[in-house]
Amino acid sequence: HVVLTSTVLLRVMHIESGVNAAIAVIGLLFAAPVILEVSRGFRIAAVAFPAMLGFGGVVVATQIVPAWSTLLDGPLQGALPFGTGVCVAFGTFAVSGTMTGDIVRYCRTGNEAVQASAIGFLLSNLPFMLLGVLVGAANADVVDLLSGRGWVPNLLLAMVVLSNFAVCDACLANASITLKRVLPWCPWSIVAVVATMVAAFLAFSNVVSDVFFWTLFIASVVPPIGGVIIADYYVVRSRLGFSRARSIRVNLAALFALCVAAALSFYSWYVFESIFTPLIGVLLASLVYLCLFAVAPGSLG
Repeated sequence: HVVLTSTVLLRVMHIESGVNAAIAVIGLLFAAPVILEVSRGFRIAAVAFPAMLGFGGVVVATQIVPAWSTLLDGPLQGALPFGTGVCVAFGTFAVSGTMTGDIVRYCRTGNEAVQASAIGFLLSNLPFMLLGVLVGAANADVVDLLSGRGWVPNLLLAMVVLSNFAVCDACLANASITLKRVLPWCPWSIVAVVATMVAAFLAFSNVVSDVFFWTLFIASVVPPIGGVIIADYYVVRSRLGFSRARSIRVNLAALFALCVAAALSFYSWYVFESIFTPLIGVLLASLVYLCLFAVAPGSLG
């Protein structure tokens, strides 16, 4: 999202170079509230969501409605294998799903958790994904909408920056919280800086510039996590959950099963585009984890 913000701002200002400098400046500004403990991922999002509703309304009125009569008739560039389409959809779902899980951790009851999930997916995620589909079908360039003159394009540009700011703020806060759990002795500011440096490395290395590839990568990496959790809860812990204590802090078997399953599922997608890699990752991770539990239970603690 830092790269996206930098790219949009440079295009709007008709600047051909300086992407890395923009990434550095914007990344530091986006990370500052978390590092300084001003925000933990909620205050900025509370402002960004209604702003994006306004943005969506303007896009619909100016881009979708005028093209409505021919919206579904225009040609799209290229076609996807069905399996690849499923993997892309699952990868997008997984990205949002991890964030919903981070929010649900703050719920006090099961009903609140269900409500938070419903709001996160049905009322927050799904409408904007549908809006993106409609923008693509209308063959519209939203950046052109932001490049016009007057207060409306400037307001829309501010909304886009605020939305990306909110995503970065929430993701960095949740990543820092998780890292803090692994390194409880480390001060919060140091943990947040480390997470920021990792994010900056990904931004500068251009690894996540291809959203299509990134969602496929997520579809290969995230499902094995679920496979390990399912096998651990239903088989290893016999549905007793965390009432069964571990003697070691890090579950090495889980990490090994995750790596094996993620690598094989990603390789299977690379070789066979029609294969549903999420299902492969879940099954492989569960089997590898249970095999390790049977062979070396001491390593599980």
